[in-house]
Amino acid sequence: MSHMARSHTAKYAWRCYRVVAFSILVAAAAFKALNVSQVLLSGLLDSRWLLLLAIGIESAAAVYVGIGPSSKAWTVGVTIFALLATVAGYAALTEQNCGCFGSLIDGGVALASPVICMLGTGEASGIQES
Repeated sequence: MSHMARSHTAKYAWRCYRVVAFSILVAAAAFKALNVSQVLLSGLLDSRWLLLLAIGIESAAAVYVGIGPSSKAWTVGVTIFALLATVAGYAALTEQNCGCFGSLIDGGVALASPVICMLGTGEASGIQES
């Protein structure tokens, strides 16, 4: 594959990663916000302040991944998904509900989505869009 074709493929992969990462982060924040009472009753997010903090961080990360400068947005994406995978993994090990997607999604799926997003960053890493 030529350098130009590889560059085009990498930029396309980065744009796809941004859309998927943005969508997952917005969905996670929205599901939590729409199911506050259920999320507060079980799992790791049993404090209203902790829940609001999680929603705020996911929302801010979603916006930054979606429209921030490429190299920094990639770093934010990898960092937030590593954090989310750690939280979901801890919840799974302690047999708690992480509340990652409110009460709508099973813990296994909640753990898999940030891991898959992190794996998707490989092709997108180092991309500098103008």
